[in-house]
Amino acid sequence: MGLIDTICITTDPGVTAFYGLAFAEGYGPNNAKSEYAILVRSNTNPVSSTNITWTTISTFDSSKLAGYPNAAKGVDYSCACNEQGVFTLFGRTTGGSSSVTTMVPFGVRYDPNVSMDPGFNYQGTGAWMNITVEGHTWSGSFTRFSLGYVKTGATKALVHASISDTNNVVSLATVNDPTGTLAATAAWTMNATLHGRKLLTVAISNDHLYTYGEGVSENYRTYLTGFPLNTTTISPSTPVSTRYNTTQAAECYGSPLPIVYFLNETLTLVCPEKKPDIAFAGEVSIILTISDPNTAIDQGFATLNPATLIDMDFFVPIGDWHELGPSAFALVKSQGTIYAFGNGNYEGIEYNHTASQVIVAEPYGIDLNPPPPPAAPEPIILSTVGIAGIVVGTFVLAVCTFLLGKKSGKWNRKKKVEYEVTKENTDKSQSSRPLSDNNDDAQAQGQKDGPNYSDLEEKYSDPTYPEGRLGSTDIPPLSPTSPMPPYVQEQFKALQDQMLILQEQISARRLSSNPRPDLPTPKTPTVVVATSSAPTPLFAPPATRSAEK
Repeated sequence: MGLIDTICITTDPGVTAFYGLAFAEGYGPNNAKSEYAILVRSNTNPVSSTNITWTTISTFDSSKLAGYPNAAKGVDYSCACNEQGVFTLFGRTTGGSSSVTTMVPFGVRYDPNVSMDPGFNYQGTGAWMNITVEGHTWSGSFTRFSLGYVKTGATKALVHASISDTNNVVSLATVNDPTGTLAATAAWTMNATLHGRKLLTVAISNDHLYTYGEGVSENYRTYLTGFPLNTTTISPSTPVSTRYNTTQAAECYGSPLPIVYFLNETLTLVCPEKKPDIAFAGEVSIILTISDPNTAIDQGFATLNPATLIDMDFFVPIGDWHELGPSAFALVKSQGTIYAFGNGNYEGIEYNHTASQVIVAEPYGIDLNPPPPPAAPEPIILSTVGIAGIVVGTFVLAVCTFLLGKKSGKWNRKKKVEYEVTKENTDKSQSSRPLSDNNDDAQAQGQKDGPNYSDLEEKYSDPTYPEGRLGSTDIPPLSPTSPMPPYVQEQFKALQDQMLILQEQISARRLSSNPRPDLPTPKTPTVVVATSSAPTPLFAPPATRSAEK
């Protein structure tokens, strides 16, 4: 099972199940791709926020989708799903470079009712596609843009709305399904007297565009407004709007993240507050509900609740909020963790609490059941025969080393005597040889006419090699105390290690067969491994005498 981090969550039109999209790496030996786009769906009508299970609908190589690999993180996403299961997501990316600060909008879609081109080697059902965004963008917190389906005559259109950086214009764009584009449709300029001097929130639901803004007048500080969208075409200019009574929510003024949503025939305004209230310890949220906003504008009812929604990535409600039970809640996300916000009591915990995280059965995201680390090798228990074999082998190797050193000493003495005789004869020959005035010495002639190699590192300057200097063909004398070859040292080290193990085993066997509780535990003798040029073996041969000079 894998834990994945959904970047966007929405619901089906009937608000009975959640849909979410995540970009996550695969794990395990069968995952060749580094990252996937993973579309998931929750169980229908979860009884509580801690009883949500998730099923994978489709996965696709995310490198083939728009926005890869530098899609924006956090709150830059909006998504929607229609009755046919078509899921659409819009986000922003740095355009292929993580160092670029300009964010470029992009869109992706999954349609379960069509087939994909075989050239993509997609093995699942349905099809994935990219959606091009033309002349439309968004920025800021998730409350400043919204995506939803609205009726436009006999059909439904997918509309995206966003608030401008000047906070007084709402831009709208519509998805053209045949061309696969999201194109700008209208730009509505807000009236400061009717809609507020500064827009903070926009939401598409109930075939309406809802906005929340703030003013400067003491009597009119908050503005909650609705614009109809269920017309044949979206109006290119600002249409007539409906303003709802927010007198009871005057304290919403200054809220850093006001949220507007429509559910159960009720329009709701949630205003998180950072300032603590005297009745609650910590941050609070003001909830204003307006029943049947299509016909009533003056039925607002506000409550104060001990919950915070600061720094959230999305807010997605579900369930019947009239019942105020555990099945009515909203999923919110903060710093990679999904929480639940409820308008009622849940097991003694009011409002915010940790919800079920998105866990799938497939190997994506974080492996919740990683394989155990490899087991440590079991110690080797040697038999009595093995112990005896190691002891005998050690003794034989020590004897061979002794004999080799003794033989090397005799050979060195013989070699030195021969060398001294040869040197004495050579000296006598050179002292009796007359000097030539006509330069007929071949060696002297070569040194006079050609380069002199006698100065190269002071080697090979005389064919007789003065005493204490070696020639290129001489074999260095083997001293009885010369270092042993590395492989012999390694064998000694291995034997010493094995002897330590044997000594410990012998001690353990003695104690087990003849326990003596009154006696102290015998200490294991320590064998010190020599680090000098001549390691001392476990059974050292007698020291050989130095060669006579």
